[in-house]
Amino acid sequence: MVHIKKLVIENFKSFGGKTEIKFMDKLNLIIGPNGSGKSNISEAISFVLGRLSKKGLRTEKLSHLIFNGGKKGKPANNSGVKIIFSNEDKVFPVEDDYVEINRRINKEGHSDYMINGKKTTRSEVINLLDYVGLSPEGFNMIMQGNIAKFVDMSSAERSEIIERISGISTYEEKKEKAMKELEKVSEKIKETNILLKERQKHLNELKKEKKTAEQFQNTKEQLRSMKGRLVFKQLSNKKEEYASVEEKTEKLREKIRANTEKIGSAESKIKSLNDEIESLNKLLGAAGAAKKKELDDKIKTIKDEVNNLEVNIKSHKNEVERIKSRDAQIVKNLMDYEKEAEKLEKDIKKYEAEIKDANKQLGELRDNAGSQKEISFFDVKAMVNELKEALLTNRSEEEALIRKQENFNNFKDYQEELIAKTDLMEKVLKKLEQEINLSSELAVKVEQATNKIDALRRKIERLKMQENMGLRAGGRGLKELVKQEIHGVEGTVSQLCNVNPQYELPVKVAAGSRLLNVVVRNEDIANECIKFLRNNKLGVITFLPLNKIKGYPKPEGFRSVPGVIDYAINLIDFDRKYGNIFEYVFRDTLIVESVETAKKVGIGKIRMVTLKGDLIEKSGAITGGFRRQENDVKIASRNEDDNADDLKSESEKLRSILEKMLASKRENDNNIMSLREKRASLDTEIKNLNMLIGDLENKSRGFDAKKLGKLKDETSRLSDELIIKEEELRRYEKTFSIETFEETRKLINELEGKLNASSVNKGIKTSRLEQLKDREIINLEKIRADLKKQLESFENEIKEFEKQLKNNKSQLAVYEKEEGKFEDKLKNNYEKKEKSEQERNNLKLKIEELKLHINDDEEKVNNSKLLLAEIKGKIEGLEFRFKEYEDLKIESVNKNVKDLEHEIFLLEKKLETFGNVNLKALDVFKTVEEEFNNVREKMDLLEEENLSIVKTMEDIEAKKQSTFLETFREIQANFERIFGILSPGGTANLIIEDETNPIQGGIDIKARPKGKKILTLKSMSGGEKTLTALSFIFALQEYDPAPFYIMDEVDASLDKENATRFGQLCKQYSEKTQLIIISHNDNVISEADYLYGTSMNPDGVSKIITLKLPE
Repeated sequence: MVHIKKLVIENFKSFGGKTEIKFMDKLNLIIGPNGSGKSNISEAISFVLGRLSKKGLRTEKLSHLIFNGGKKGKPANNSGVKIIFSNEDKVFPVEDDYVEINRRINKEGHSDYMINGKKTTRSEVINLLDYVGLSPEGFNMIMQGNIAKFVDMSSAERSEIIERISGISTYEEKKEKAMKELEKVSEKIKETNILLKERQKHLNELKKEKKTAEQFQNTKEQLRSMKGRLVFKQLSNKKEEYASVEEKTEKLREKIRANTEKIGSAESKIKSLNDEIESLNKLLGAAGAAKKKELDDKIKTIKDEVNNLEVNIKSHKNEVERIKSRDAQIVKNLMDYEKEAEKLEKDIKKYEAEIKDANKQLGELRDNAGSQKEISFFDVKAMVNELKEALLTNRSEEEALIRKQENFNNFKDYQEELIAKTDLMEKVLKKLEQEINLSSELAVKVEQATNKIDALRRKIERLKMQENMGLRAGGRGLKELVKQEIHGVEGTVSQLCNVNPQYELPVKVAAGSRLLNVVVRNEDIANECIKFLRNNKLGVITFLPLNKIKGYPKPEGFRSVPGVIDYAINLIDFDRKYGNIFEYVFRDTLIVESVETAKKVGIGKIRMVTLKGDLIEKSGAITGGFRRQENDVKIASRNEDDNADDLKSESEKLRSILEKMLASKRENDNNIMSLREKRASLDTEIKNLNMLIGDLENKSRGFDAKKLGKLKDETSRLSDELIIKEEELRRYEKTFSIETFEETRKLINELEGKLNASSVNKGIKTSRLEQLKDREIINLEKIRADLKKQLESFENEIKEFEKQLKNNKSQLAVYEKEEGKFEDKLKNNYEKKEKSEQERNNLKLKIEELKLHINDDEEKVNNSKLLLAEIKGKIEGLEFRFKEYEDLKIESVNKNVKDLEHEIFLLEKKLETFGNVNLKALDVFKTVEEEFNNVREKMDLLEEENLSIVKTMEDIEAKKQSTFLETFREIQANFERIFGILSPGGTANLIIEDETNPIQGGIDIKARPKGKKILTLKSMSGGEKTLTALSFIFALQEYDPAPFYIMDEVDASLDKENATRFGQLCKQYSEKTQLIIISHNDNVISEADYLYGTSMNPDGVSKIITLKLPE
């Protein structure tokens, strides 16, 4: 039987050092005085078994369990308790005959556990104790003061104790397990239900998609059928088109043969005309040509002189008009000055009369003076007026001298200006002479440059005629478009590149009709050109906008094959800005030596052209045979283009030089005219300056600096004297009575104001009149006289120039008449020669025109060949495409291509309305339907499983309740019996509070001690509660005995009689289980098998001794 064999206490609470206590499997009783450490032994057992409650161990901190050193000792660093259980019956799951549990605690309150010397955890200790029905909080260990809790505990707590010892926890575990299974199944049902709904939804959607897919497939089949009919119709149309083009091509060949015969006939006629013209040239000879040149030179020279005279006459007439305009202005100014002078003279007379009248009135005032003071006042007043008059006169003379001084200074300035103008006139005359000489030289150079340019023009026209052959090949529309010179039209593809003559033929074949495509700057220019062609009904042209045409990459790996020349685009020269255009025109066409080389490369892999012009299409079609290169569209060869460029460059240079010469000539003529005008202007200015200098010399004559100085001194003296007299006048005024002299003073002031104003105005008007008469009028008259002389001079020169012009024109008429007679003399031969030359030129033009027609027709033939090859390629392509629809068994199609394309369009639009069609829905629907049925079956199984688990839980609950009631009834019987033993004559009962739910309802206790009524627990005394509690504990022990029981002073409230019965009962139970009891009651102690005495020494350390009592 499992029991405690030994307890080792080390530094635990009051036990210092190590203390060993051996317990027997009998009734062990611990005694000792209060405070000696008895309860520390029971707490040590509770501690080592893993109790954590500080309250249960009677401490605030677990670290306080460590021995504190007593009164004199040193506190320990840690504490430990070790308990040893017997295991001979192997109730514990270990091999040893004992089980040793050790728990140690340090100052930080940290615990370490060991089982049989091996470190472990508290949970492992709890698990081990569970094997023998022990736990740290078990009801088999009743600590000091805890006996009452078995009475005071709630009914639910009592019910939980019975649940625990009845073992229905296994049912609870099963129920919990079943609950978890139920939750899992419910979750699965929920998930499966969601999945089922999703699958149902998916199935419904798939059903719709399946229907849509079937409709889509039907529409698609209709579309395929319609496309097959369209391909069949297109194939039939292309075959008809091929036959039509072949017929037109043969007619063009017949036209070419006819025009070739006409060219042969015309060339024979030109040869005959050349012989005739050569004969006439010999008759005319070099003498006639020299004579004609001499007459031409004379006529030209006179024409140049006539031109210069006309320019001079025009210039002089302009000067005459300018002089007349200037004279008219001067006449107007003179009339204005004369009117102004007349008015000034009238004003001066008026002011003189006013001065005279004022002086007269002032004299009258003096004559009428009433005292000597007044007479003196008027005398002083008269002196003041005289001084003012003298001062005014003096200042007028001073101003006149100052003006003379200014004129003298201006005279010097104008003399310097005259010298500068004279020097400038010499330079202008010299420059004029140089410009006239330069004019003659430029005239000769202009003539020479013009002759050279004409010669180059004729050469360039011949080259341009060759260029126009290319334009004519493009038809009338292209020629008319080029004439428009629309800004932004770069030219045809053939005009924008040149090629080595060696590769001209394969390059032309590679480009084909695209050589006549027109390159434009952007789509707006293309639109403008298309409108022009449409409005003028000039046919159709393909335009290539620079900003829209995209490049075409060239595949690699072909140029390494022997016999491959290069890509066509690499064999031409062009401006890099046209790169995308030429990539579009030539794409990836490869130039190879022969068809054999093409076979090595691989026919059908890439488009190729041989050096002889055989075309191998990527489709596999091969076009070849004899080609007449000279009549094809012309691509400038590098040599020809260089020659044309040289001629154009030279012509442009000459034109630039000629333009500069003409500009120089115009500038020279303008310079001559400007210099002549400058000369006339300078001549006028010099004459005017001479007149002005003469006038200033006269006006400055009589200027005397000393006299001016004396006048300034005299003016200063008069001013000082005037100030003195005016002060004297004011003193007189102060002596007069205001009442008697006020009216006289006002009158005097009024008269003096008028006198001063009239004097000042007279001076101003007099000065202006002298200025007009002495300077401005005289100057204008002199200028007018000089203009008259200039006018006469220019009119005389004009008459002389007109006379020379008349003579030159007469001489020109003589030479022209002489030239006419000379031309009449050679007229017949020249006319005959010109007629022959005209006929020859017409024949040449006709030949060129026929050649252009031939070129046009041959280009059309070539285009037709290319078109036939293209149509053939398309036919082959359509036949290849039709293989896809051979299963449709189409024999004829009545609808046209447009209608078929419209129906295809409608079907394609119908297909588009389907959107994203899930064609897999046709196959997926069946699979998903099967999956849905499987999920439905699984759902049914889960629902069955759910019902099964619910039934199992109901069975478990019934079994659990049955087991609980069985346990309860047995403990109830034990309780009633034991209570009767401890309280003879008394009764007690355990009552289930809720019969319908006994486990959840709780258990109440009712007791009736002997001689008393039935009491509730609350109304019992302490001893009665203890007996009731002990009865409940022993009832539990009898049903489920524990390996040992610890009871700490549970008998404290029992009287002697009840204590005796308690002791006897403990003795009885010690035969079956180990009891460790702490008590002070002698009646209990007397029943013990072993006594353990505790004491505490003076140092505060607990000690224990063991004593076996006699049986």
